[in-house]
Amino acid sequence: MSMPALRFDFDFDSDWNETPLSTLLTFNNGINASKDSYGHGRKFINVLDILNNEYILYDDVIGSVSVSERQEEVSKVEYGDMLFLRSSETREDVGKSSTYLDKNEYALFGGFVIRGKKVGEYNPYFLKLLLDTSSARDQVSSKAGGSTRYNVSQTILNSVSLYMPSLEEQHKIATFFSLLDQKIVKQQEKIKQLEQFKKGMMKKIFSQEIRFKDKNGQEFPEWEERYLGDIVETFSGGTPTSTNSNFYNGDIPFIRSAEINSNSTELRINKTGLNNSSAKMIRVGDLLVALYGANSGDTAISKLEGAINQAILCIRSKHDTKFIKLFLDNNKQNILSTYLQGGQGNLSANIIKKLIIHIPSLEEQHKIASNLSLIGSKIEKEFEKQTSLIELKKGLMQKMFV
Repeated sequence: MSMPALRFDFDFDSDWNETPLSTLLTFNNGINASKDSYGHGRKFINVLDILNNEYILYDDVIGSVSVSERQEEVSKVEYGDMLFLRSSETREDVGKSSTYLDKNEYALFGGFVIRGKKVGEYNPYFLKLLLDTSSARDQVSSKAGGSTRYNVSQTILNSVSLYMPSLEEQHKIATFFSLLDQKIVKQQEKIKQLEQFKKGMMKKIFSQEIRFKDKNGQEFPEWEERYLGDIVETFSGGTPTSTNSNFYNGDIPFIRSAEINSNSTELRINKTGLNNSSAKMIRVGDLLVALYGANSGDTAISKLEGAINQAILCIRSKHDTKFIKLFLDNNKQNILSTYLQGGQGNLSANIIKKLIIHIPSLEEQHKIASNLSLIGSKIEKEFEKQTSLIELKKGLMQKMFV
């Protein structure tokens, strides 16, 4: 018997039937047009549209392309069609799907996308949810080929087989999860609004458009212009030889750049590894800056006592650490656009230390950090609510699908 662990018991009791994906969809690769064809014409679906949307509407699509009538006719994406990510740097993302739910406008689709044209009977949103389950994802990602990039083909998608209930039960499940997704989207919008509010406040504070007053209602002293390096001490770490197992599996958390804001680390080293490398110990409360990788410029107040590698800069100061973090956060985009043009290169201690900071009195630093931290705490609480909703959805999907 093929039934989910949890279902709408009073309405449905029949088995779910094994259904080849090839009976529901026919697959085609997308448009590869000349460079001057892009940026005008009809909207076309590409990688980010799939990754960023639970479902796709015409107005949500980012790009556009102008092609011949014949090319447009064979490249239409219409209501109920499925879109698959054809290529990705990670096995986790390759083959991910979304569904097109616009009944008024058709879109086109790009070369890094495979379209599944609807030929069978199914609820589109239910099928998108079903394709997100671990059993469906495993069928796709496990067969993905490639070395530096992973790729899926029409052949791989044609080989996928899914267990599906009646159309009536599909509709009921899709409606249920659609309501849950709406709550998640509303929560995401709430977080985005709070982040924009904080960002706006930071700009006004650091431009001194907004100034605080002391406990007696008096103006604070004028801000001083300094190089950041004049008021902080900095150091980076290193990595024990990765092939030497004698350096690892100890009791020292080994913090890498993607983990600067975490409560735990994937790797741990021992004192032998620490003493035989350039890894450096940091304390709880130290300010950390990611120098390399996708999160270059990210900052965090360390929640761990552990060792850092060469991709992290530790900052210590007699000034308010939270204020310095806020300064770096406020200037992050400017730093990246100035020193990491086109996303190439790395930040360094010298770059950070040569930044010009306008520094208020210590008392005003505390006041600024305290007020902005209140907004930050509110954002963290809203993130926790969002995480709870996402975990609820994951748990229900495990129980409501085969």
